[in-house]
Amino acid sequence: RVCRNAKHAISGDLTPESVELLHVISEPLKIELSFDMYSQVLQTHPFFLELLQQLGPMMRPVCHRAMSMLLLSSTDVIFTLGEEPQEPKMYIVVSGTLEYTDSYGEVTMVGERKCVSEAALWTTWKHRGTLTALSDAKLAMLDVQGFIDISQRFMRKSDAAGVKIVNYAAKFVKDLNKSEEKNDLVK
Repeated sequence: RVCRNAKHAISGDLTPESVELLHVISEPLKIELSFDMYSQVLQTHPFFLELLQQLGPMMRPVCHRAMSMLLLSSTDVIFTLGEEPQEPKMYIVVSGTLEYTDSYGEVTMVGERKCVSEAALWTTWKHRGTLTALSDAKLAMLDVQGFIDISQRFMRKSDAAGVKIVNYAAKFVKDLNKSEEKNDLVK
């Protein structure tokens, strides 16, 4: 019952840090809660769905150590055109609406289940636009360095993990380089 309640609390507009009970539960249970919560978000992306299905043991620590939630208010700016973040992140919109303005001034609405700034996972990335919350919003963030560190550990143990990740990254960067309009939105 405690776990169910904590999981429910996290699924609302709370962050794990704001639920006091999470500080007293066991580490394995924290890992399980993180996996349950963030795997639901990550599976909206086809590549991460495949990783979740085929490389669950790698994705458990990714969900626990490299994922976090960002709560936003209307008009909050997540990143700006030309910004090269010191701690890059990939974002997935959990709730709310955001506005992405590219370098040409074209505006795209970004809603739930949309991925933003995936390129930061696969290459050195400078934001090609500005992302602003239009309403209260919740974003799941995948920390790039955390994902890389955990992936590399598993790549040493599993050829399957290494091949899958390296092949996807190579294809992503190749497609990105071919693209005439580079931006932070995944097509």
